Amino acid sequence: MRKYILLIVLILPLAGLINGQIINSKSGLSLSAGRVLFGAADNIFFPKGISDNGLSFRVDYLHTILPWLKIGVEGSMVLPGATGSFGGGFANIEATNEKIITAGLNGTFFLPFRESGWRNRFRFQLGVAPVLVAHSGQRKVTINNTVWNAGTNQFEMAVIQMNGTSGAGLSLTPAVEYSLNQRIGFRLSWNSLFTSLKSELTTEQTRLNSINLGIFLPLSRSKQFNY
Repeated sequence: MRKYILLIVLILPLAGLINGQIINSKSGLSLSAGRVLFGAADNIFFPKGISDNGLSFRVDYLHTILPWLKIGVEGSMVLPGATGSFGGGFANIEATNEKIITAGLNGTFFLPFRESGWRNRFRFQLGVAPVLVAHSGQRKVTINNTVWNAGTNQFEMAVIQMNGTSGAGLSLTPAVEYSLNQRIGFRLSWNSLFTSLKSELTTEQTRLNSINLGIFLPLSRSKQFNY
């Protein structure tokens, strides 16, 4: 009898190893960086025909509340780096030390977790976040036609500037995550940032698109077993 009890005690731990343990992340933090691919708008300071070829940095914290929904917070910093001419050479635009910083609440829809198959490691998701926007630095538009300055009694190049301002916007982020192991994974995302920035002259409606690659770190996990 004692031999049978000893045999059961030895077998039970091995049974736990034989069954595939799966870790389903309940909450996690992701850090990523990437490239601003292009922007589009039809304004004075964000005109069509000017590409914002800069850098993008993101941080996301999300917690699962439903099998298909996460909520959390997100933040980003975009360095647009716009420069060039538009309007058929009518004007030039230049950005100096420009940053667009956003922060907001995030709701992310995703395909439910599966104990086996490709959805055990991959997760496709779509994040939607209303954000507050802060713009710092300077955008300068120089019109390539001289105007008469009554104060100096001479013709001068017309220069319009937009300095730091603020506003609101919407962030849309489709993404895919791949779990490398129980502690770390990779995240690839596309972000479209729609903003409304108030300048001294007008309200600038902008759209910046970026692609980001980074890591995500599970912070709390629920253990499941695949029998």
